[in-house]
Amino acid sequence: MDTPKDLYKQLLAVNLTVSTVGGRKKLFPTDLGINTSEEDKNVLSLGSKKIIDPDVVRPFLQYKHRAINVLATNGLRFSRLFLVPLDTYNSEVEQQLALLSDDYYKYKKWFLVNYLDLIQDWARRNPKWEESILKNLPSPRYIDEHLHFSFEPFSIQPATTALSKKNENKNKFSLREQFLEEISQEAADSMRGFIDGGRLTRRTLNPLKRICEKAQKLAFVSPDTEIFFEYLKKTVNRLEGSDEFSRQDILQLVGVIQILINPTAIEMVSAALKDGDNIFDDTGKLSQISSQAIKAEESKAQAFLSPASVF
Repeated sequence: MDTPKDLYKQLLAVNLTVSTVGGRKKLFPTDLGINTSEEDKNVLSLGSKKIIDPDVVRPFLQYKHRAINVLATNGLRFSRLFLVPLDTYNSEVEQQLALLSDDYYKYKKWFLVNYLDLIQDWARRNPKWEESILKNLPSPRYIDEHLHFSFEPFSIQPATTALSKKNENKNKFSLREQFLEEISQEAADSMRGFIDGGRLTRRTLNPLKRICEKAQKLAFVSPDTEIFFEYLKKTVNRLEGSDEFSRQDILQLVGVIQILINPTAIEMVSAALKDGDNIFDDTGKLSQISSQAIKAEESKAQAFLSPASVF
């Protein structure tokens, strides 16, 4: 199913750029006191050496991960961009990214002021490598020019060209499919411990609450599955308010998660709920839908991987 072009009007594309510091340089044979021939250089790769304490440069990567998490929690991945609902961007996302950007540049300022001292301290703590660490360091100016945090929102509208019309069946992109795939993958990743036999606690419910929030913000992308996510939200809210969890609670949550981790199962259960069928009260039917959905997903994967579909 392709995406109606009007749907893009409700979304902003956000281009996020966050530079980080690796704090490493290439390790040369001379750093190890080794003489090498041309043949050795063709074959050997010695990796890298740390020229600064990893704990000092780690915050840059943490700011990047937190910014990505803000966008991934509120939107959908779209190539190297994120598609975020316009209202959500204006009311939440922009402010969160701006705060992260402020913190990033505050840390960058501190880092640049102390840059050379931090490297010299690291060298003193590793005296065997001191000479190698201090040799040919990147200048503070170079580091300054290469550390950036930026986020740029812009409207997106698919263009229609003669070539795109000719290849429209090959080039379809479905926001709905992307939405369901992301939701299912997030559920599988975050609930793996519980699925594999972990205990049900209130902390177990946190990833499901985040998924419900994301699904609510992006409901207009997949309106036919909104009924399932409403059921999921009610289930999570009810469990969160319980003093203790019964065996029936656990079995019900397992059933919901088994559906949640399979995009096709979400579609099938949503259709059943719309027809007034309380599918979660019938374990036999739920198991049947789950099995059918797994087979459907396997068929999709097989079709994607088959040589005929690739070449």
